[in-house]
Amino acid sequence: MCTSLQPAKTVLIVDDDPVNLLLGATILKKSGCISLRAAGPNQAIALFEQYGLVIDLLITDVNMPGMSGYELGEYLRRRNPRLPVLCMSAGSVKDALPTGFSFIQKPFTSGGFIQGVVSALDPSSDASFIGNSIHIQKKGYLNANYRRF
Repeated sequence: MCTSLQPAKTVLIVDDDPVNLLLGATILKKSGCISLRAAGPNQAIALFEQYGLVIDLLITDVNMPGMSGYELGEYLRRRNPRLPVLCMSAGSVKDALPTGFSFIQKPFTSGGFIQGVVSALDPSSDASFIGNSIHIQKKGYLNANYRRF
């Protein structure tokens, strides 16, 4: 079975930098996702309490005031243990990544960001870029082509 971002996934994206928040939300929208944007952990918790049943993925910056992205991910996972978490940071923090969390290094390309999203949603998929397409497959299944931004 091939993995894609369709049907639309609902993603809660959290970053205290408004430029990064807008960039991430724009990339998600172009890929067919519905994004809920939070400028920090408190707003993310409020959105999760309101929309938690439909959120498919949390994408969070690691370094934020008040609560780190790791702490936010662990807090929301106590409410939904199956919630995939994709952390992002410009710093070198991948080694401290909590078990079961995914990581993407800033700055990233649109394609790299989507590849991180796909991998976080389905860790068993293999995602790679060939030409202008992202190829996502599970071992033993045919490739599915998706538009690259």
